Amino acid sequence: MLFDWKGAPFYVGMGRRDRWLHHERKALAGETSLKASVIRKTIRLLGELPKVKVHENLAGDVACSYEVALIAALGRRPYGPLVNHTKGGDGLVDAAPEVYAKMHEATRGKKRPCPPETRAKISAAHLRLKKSNSPETRAKIGAANRGKIRSAEFKAKVSAGMKGIVFSESHKANLAKAAQERALQKRIDRLREKPRVQAILKRDTR
Repeated sequence: MLFDWKGAPFYVGMGRRDRWLHHERKALAGETSLKASVIRKTIRLLGELPKVKVHENLAGDVACSYEVALIAALGRRPYGPLVNHTKGGDGLVDAAPEVYAKMHEATRGKKRPCPPETRAKISAAHLRLKKSNSPETRAKIGAANRGKIRSAEFKAKVSAGMKGIVFSESHKANLAKAAQERALQKRIDRLREKPRVQAILKRDTR
């Protein structure tokens, strides 16, 4: 659930992994929608986008039920604060592998019509997101680590401390999820520093 600068909820959604961070990334990339405008204004006024996970690790049908119930309880504009376009529960969640396989086969080889200018924008956006740290950042990281030589004793202690540790599958999944969210948050933070994004954040919201 996302909250605006007044502390009021304005969007309810469900998803997997780091999907809840994608709304912020798209808004900072210049997406034109009411939701994106609210996100940009909230970040401009608060410096961040308040958000909370109401529940985690739910089955697909249960997550859909929660989403529908929350949207119905809070209300969509003009009858409530939410900017959601639908009543919730849409989309494909936790489908069987054979369903995904059929979808893949049905769309294989099919090209969706996309104007050249749209493809150029998508390509440019991907290139910006794939850029590594700035030369200044790389220089600072290099300077901080340059000259550090780990002793054999230190390496042995680290190796001994890690031996025999077996992580459960759920723990591995949580570590991977946390790493993905940290990586995406870093990309969002880098986006915020770009002059073009600063100009977008200064736009008047609807």
